[in-house]
Parts: sequence; C-alpha cells; structure tokens
Amino acid sequence: MTRFPETARSRAVLIGTSQFPKAPELPSIPAVAANLNALRQVLTDPASGTITPELCQVVSDPADMQRLGPILSNTIREATDVLLVYYTGHGLLDDKGRLYLSLTETEPSLLRYTALPLDTLREELASSPAAIRILILDCCFSGRAIEAMGDEQGLIIGQLEVAGTYTLTSTTANAPSHAPSGEPYTAFTGALLQALRQSGPQTLDAIYQRVTQSLAARGLPRPQRRALNTAGDLALARGPAPAAPPSPAHDEVRLRPDTATAARNRRQPLAIGGVGTLFFGWIFTEALRTVSSDWPSWLGPLLLSIPMLLFLSLFGAALFSSDRHVATLVLNSAEISFRRGLGGVRVPWTDISHVGLMRWSVGSGVRQSHQERLTVLAVRLRAEAPVPKTSTGLSKAHRELGYVGICTLGAIGADRRSVLTALECFAGPRLVRTSRDFLHIDPRLSPNMV
Repeated sequence: MTRFPETARSRAVLIGTSQFPKAPELPSIPAVAANLNALRQVLTDPASGTITPELCQVVSDPADMQRLGPILSNTIREATDVLLVYYTGHGLLDDKGRLYLSLTETEPSLLRYTALPLDTLREELASSPAAIRILILDCCFSGRAIEAMGDEQGLIIGQLEVAGTYTLTSTTANAPSHAPSGEPYTAFTGALLQALRQSGPQTLDAIYQRVTQSLAARGLPRPQRRALNTAGDLALARGPAPAAPPSPAHDEVRLRPDTATAARNRRQPLAIGGVGTLFFGWIFTEALRTVSSDWPSWLGPLLLSIPMLLFLSLFGAALFSSDRHVATLVLNSAEISFRRGLGGVRVPWTDISHVGLMRWSVGSGVRQSHQERLTVLAVRLRAEAPVPKTSTGLSKAHRELGYVGICTLGAIGADRRSVLTALECFAGPRLVRTSRDFLHIDPRLSPNMV
C-alpha cells in the first residue's frame, strides 16, 4: 500500500559540493547547484510534492562539518515520520576502504577531519526518531576524467545498512558516477528528477526502477538500492492532480437525498417552525400575565397576532426547505464541495493530501443502523492549505491533525459505495478506501477515529 510522508513530521536535507580547492585532483561538478535546486522544487511542489518547503533545507558547498553538522543533526532529530538525506559530490575512500563524503575544504590526506564520514552519517540516521529514513547518494570516488566524478572502487552498500532506511546510490561497487558535460544535471540525479516528475504517486521502488531503466538505456552504470521493511512503498511524489474524465457524464458528480428523503427533510423545518411559534406564543402570554394585572385586555391582540407569527414562521421554514436548500455534495475536477441552505464548505483538490470516509465522533451507544449515516466524508489538508470556516462531524482530535469533515453520508442520503465511486472519478491517488489504509498512511490516527 502506497503511503506518503506526513508533511508536518517529515524533513529533508539536500547537500551538494561542487568545488574542491584543497583537492586539485578532484574535478569540479558544475551540475551540483542545478541538482539541488531542481530536486527541492520537485519535492516541495504545492501540487505534487510531499515535503513542506520550510522543512526542506538545501546546503550548498558546505565548507566543513562545523557548518554542516548542526544543520544535519537538527534535521535528523526533528524528523519523526520521514527523513530524507541527499548528497551529491565526490565520495572518497581511506586506506581502510571507509567512505567519506567530500566538502569544500576536504583534503584527501585528512579525510577523517575534513570530510563527512559515512560511519558518522550512519550513526546519526540510526538515532533518528523517523519511521522511515531515506539516504540518496549521487557520488563515487576521486575523479578519473572530465565526465566522471571519480575512479576509485564504488559505494560499499554494506556500510549503508541501517534498520528502517532506504538507501539509493548512483552506481555499482566498481563503476564511477557520471556528470556528462553540457547537461544540466548529473546522470543519476537527472534520471531521478525525471522519475519524480512522472504522473501518479512515485514510490521509492518505482523511482528505482525508472532510474535503472533510464541509465541502462544510456549505457551507464546501474544504481543500487537497499530497502528494509516497507520503506519501498513510500511515495516521494504525488504526481499532478488527475484531469477530469472526458465523458460529459463525469464532468461533475452530484449526490443528494432521494425524493422521499428530501420530502421528509422539507417537512422537518415546517414542523419545527409551527411548534416554535406556539411555544414562543405561550412564553409571551405567560410573560404578559406576570407583568400585567390587566392581562385579559392583552389576550385579544395576542390571539390576533399568533396567526401572523405562525404564517411568518411557516413561510420562513418553507423557504429553507425548498429544493435549493437540499443538501448536495458536488465533485468535479477542480474541487469537492458541500452545499446546504446558506452554508457549505469548498476545498480545492490542490489543497487535499488525501480523502476518505471516517467515523463521526459519537458515543458508543449509537445504533448500528445509524453508523453509516453518521460516517463523515473527510479530507486531510496539506500543511499550507487554508482551513475552511465550517466542517461537519469530526472531533477536535481530528481537526488538530489537519482533517476537515465535508458532510455525513446521512445528509446526502448516500451509502459508502456510491460516495467512493464518485471519489474515484476525481480524487485519483488521494483516495483512501478503507480504515486500515487511513491508519497506514497516518499512524497518528487511532482506530476509533476511522
């Protein structure tokens, strides 16, 4: 089951080194800046990205660990759902075969003191509270030619194994990574960006397959991966919002109560209006009798006014029970909206992280026959999306997690199947079909909330 990062609890740090003034044997990598900027743009795109822009840090040409260390450490410590660490630059090996990631002030003869040891990064990743840790390395070792970043032995995958981590590297154990001249990106990151820009959710495993195919078609080394647990099911991109189906029948879907239910709903305001008029008439009469000793003289005008009050109340109730005030759920390619009377709620698809049916926060004494009618169509908003002024049925705990209730199924006279079928036309990968899937996508939810 594909899951997405929980935006508020996920972090990314993108690191790149392009210049090596203290290591003239290492060629510069002009594509590094473009790698970092393009990757951040894809990951934080408002429509298709999965990382909040403020929580995705770019560290370009860090001089040494004194600058990089605090940023890396804070990011790793703050991530509690998904942590992504990306590095592009040169990788170097010491005489014991241990891998170091080069920085601007790196000196090959002093790797332990001037570069980022992979062992240190491993320990930091292992200590992170993040549920999934992603390490992407676009590097090899000391450069061999203009179009290669290095010529030493490639990445030692065994060094990267950390429980709960998905590791993706740009090359095999005995081949260099490539930065072709004249191209905006390094070969690996260019293929990575192309994979992330595909339509639909792009899981880590799907990204790996696409990158592998792209590099193999160019005769370049195959990337390597190491996936533990279910990290490969995590999607780093959502893909663009689905377009409206070409069929005119699906340009818009409306769900509203059937004729019998709508008629019953119309009678309710009429009855409430009549009973309310009689009740307030009685209160008014009692008030007059209390404050006036000559209350019988008020009785005649009062009795004459009651029919007028009753007429006005019934007129208002009839107005609000007309067809235009029948509850209606509207789905189209732009938004999901619910209208009833003078109120309602509208949420554009671009503001929605995922959508599905959740349990209303009602007591356990509610009869089973009413449970489906009280089921709420709910959306999880993106972190930057505005919160609608009105919502239906969800608890404070739901709202604190970013969920907004659109309407209950009872309000529109629909069952689960009809609502899910309508959502399939427009929600695309945002649709969450079952309670179990909700719990998988958002572990913060408790079973009694879905």
